[in-house]
Order: sequence, then C-alpha cells, then structure tokens
Amino acid sequence: MKQDAPNQHNARQRKTTEATVGKATTTHFAGINTRLLAEAAEGHPILVSFASMLDSHHKCLIETVIPMLRAGRYSSAILDSGAFTVLSQGITISVEQYIEFALEHGDLFDQIVTLDDIAGDLAVTWNNTKAMIDAGLDPIPVFHGREPFDVLRHYCEKFDRVGLGFFRSPSKKGGKVSISPDQGDDLTPDEWLTKALDICEEAGVEVHGFGMTRFAMSSDVQKSGRDHTRLTTTDSTSWNAEYLCLAKRGDKGSDRLGNGDAATLLGTLNDEELIRLTMESYSGSGADDEIVALTEDCRGQANTVLNRFNSTELVALLECFETEGASTRKAIREVAQDGGNTMTKKQKEGVEAVNTCIKFAYNADGEEFSRMMHGRHHFNAINNGYVREKFALMRSDFARYWGSLDTSNRCRFMDAATARAEAQEVKS
Repeated sequence: MKQDAPNQHNARQRKTTEATVGKATTTHFAGINTRLLAEAAEGHPILVSFASMLDSHHKCLIETVIPMLRAGRYSSAILDSGAFTVLSQGITISVEQYIEFALEHGDLFDQIVTLDDIAGDLAVTWNNTKAMIDAGLDPIPVFHGREPFDVLRHYCEKFDRVGLGFFRSPSKKGGKVSISPDQGDDLTPDEWLTKALDICEEAGVEVHGFGMTRFAMSSDVQKSGRDHTRLTTTDSTSWNAEYLCLAKRGDKGSDRLGNGDAATLLGTLNDEELIRLTMESYSGSGADDEIVALTEDCRGQANTVLNRFNSTELVALLECFETEGASTRKAIREVAQDGGNTMTKKQKEGVEAVNTCIKFAYNADGEEFSRMMHGRHHFNAINNGYVREKFALMRSDFARYWGSLDTSNRCRFMDAATARAEAQEVKS
C-alpha cells in the first residue's frame, strides 16, 4: 500500500520496480517445476506460484527454488497466489494458507500478489487482500477484465503497484482456459489493456501484467504495431515448453526445429543451453532477414523463439555458449593431467568410470563433449552408481566444482567412489 516506510515482511519490495522504471518491460519466468529449469533460470527474475505447494511440483519448490532464493541466485522474484491454477485445475487455496507461507518466506520476494478471485468475485478478492494487510503483508491487488474500471481507480489511489489480468474463460473445445475476446464493454484484450494502462499511468502506479508477456515484447510490437511496454513487469509460463520444441528435429509436428539451417546451428546445444536461449529470447529485438531465412524450416514455438532474436543477438549468444564449453574442456584436461600424477593405483582402479569420462572429454570435440556432459544416456552407461550420481549433479558445473578442489579433496572423492564400488561388489 502507499505508505512512508516499507513493510517488515517485504524487505525486498520495490527492488524490481526501481530497476525497471523507464525501461523495457521485465519478464519474470514462471512454471519452474524441475531442478533443471530452476538451475537454468539462475540470474533471471522468476515468479513463484503458491499453488505449486499444493500439487505435484511442491518438492521442486521446497528443495530447490526456495534454497536458491535464499542464496540470492535469482535477480528478483514475485510470489503469486496461483489464481490461474485455481481456475484451470480446480485447486482450492485458503487465504490462511497463503498468508502463513507469505509470512514465512516473504523476505525472499520483491512483490507479493494478493489471493484474487480470477472469476471476478470482487468481494472475495478484497476480503483476501484486507486479510493479508491485517496480517502485516503488503499485497499487490489485481484488476481483471470485465470488472468496473472504477475498481482499478480505487486500487490506484491506495496502492503504488497493481496487477492486471485478462478475463479468461474455458475454450469452446473445453478444458483449456483462454483469454476471452470480450473483456467487458465490448473491448478487445488490446483495447482493455490500453485503457487500464492509461488509468495506471495517470495515477503514477506501476503495473504487473499477468500472462501478458507477448503483448509487451519488442518483437510483438514490431509485428502488431501495438505497444504495451508501459507494463513494468510481466510473467511467462510458455518458456518451459518452448525450449523442448527447439530439440525437436524432423518434419513432423506443429512445434519443431525441423531439418534445416536452424537445426544444424543449434544441433550441439544441450538442454541447459536451449533453456537459456529460450529465456534470452524474451529480451530480443525481433527477427531480421537473416533470422527469417534461418527459420524457414521451423514451425510453431521453435519458430517463435528464434524469431524474437535478430541475427547479431543470436550469434553473440551462441558464441558465449561456445566460449563456456571451451573453458570447461580446458579445465577438465588440466584435472586429468593433475589427477593422473597424484592418484594411487587403488584409487585409479576404483574410479575407472571417472577416468573413462575424463579421457573421453580430453579427446572430444564440442558436440561429443556436450553430449557426454549433458546426455543422460552417457551417465546411465556408467556402472559405478556413486560416480554416475555425482556426474549427473555436476552437469555443466563439473569443471568449476572439480577445479575448486585441492589434491587431497580430489583423492577423498575418489576414495569415496572406491568404497561405494567395493561395497556394491560385496553385495553382488
């Protein structure tokens, strides 16, 4: 709420808004439901849905995302109630549950969104918001399509940041919840958003647009002529599906990279690099002629991702990946040389799987190395389960982890692997 001092449970409040005032809209990445996605999103702004605590993804949130937030590994974070999940999946969230979680973890988030009723029950939304305020929180209210614009004006008087969400309804085919073409007063989503942003701009408040990333992206502005970059922040859940489409080759399916030049160019990238490429695309400037030619054989989401870049941006990112890969290979070669001079015969015999991987990396070219470090089929072929587990966890951080160890600690690792291997032999 508009006040002189920040609330104690929102210690990081406003950090994101200060960083984005007068700049392009900042996209927060939502839908982080695996460890791979959580780690690949490091350094980026994220949105955490409380609804994830109530579904099958709660383990990822508690064991990976929350600890990474505490370690400061994301640039900023928004806590959302998960109102869209409530509507689309039928999950029930009580305001008491949400308040308890927000009070415990609120210091990790720059913004905490109210528990709103996305179906449009204003009384429920306001009662939840008031309960959060009474509990000592500083929630962000959300104004939805088909609600009276006087409600938005009321929010603008009381709060210095508001959220905007389109009215959504089940599709005619059933199941999927989508943006309604009528947002009230016969306004299209574009027209409704323009009017809402005009009111917010006049009041001097900042705005988060829920599920509105594509409306504010530079590449979309170029295509459509609309400009909703007045949105301070938005969030996206599409990114965690888009990167999978970049891995699809061949000529079948509506979302695929295809068999053309784009498939050749991205063919050596591992999952983490594909995720990072997808995330970076959200700040791209839009396709130029070179990108259009490159993506002739791409379809659907794969085409969408690549066409957010211009050719200079895409080349710079791929060169960055190549530099990182070369540095990692160099570090592993140094480890192989050093380790070979200090390990005992017993240690070498006990960690044959490790030596095999190091030797492979020593002679591998870029594509082979990428597959070895990130392809699970290589890890699964290793007989030593302890070493396989260690390599799977290290992934692209292997060289940094191993390079930080002195000789004695490297030997301790090898001894532990030896002991595991011997124990497994005894059992068998």
